[in-house]
Amino acid sequence: MKALVRNKYTGTIYPEHPRALDPDRHRVGPDGRTSGYPGGGGYTGLAYSVAYARAMMQAALMSA
Repeated sequence: MKALVRNKYTGTIYPEHPRALDPDRHRVGPDGRTSGYPGGGGYTGLAYSVAYARAMMQAALMSA
């Protein structure tokens, strides 16, 4: 994240494979997989990943 800040990156950061968290485990589709995004994570995992990336970005901006 520090490298992105240092190089003034203005593109998109996308969490491709959010982790599977317990609140998403009850959403099992007919194929037996957790619904949501690739990698098994659902909406809770996506929210976690986005919040974590934002926190890392804030820390990198403060240390720049």
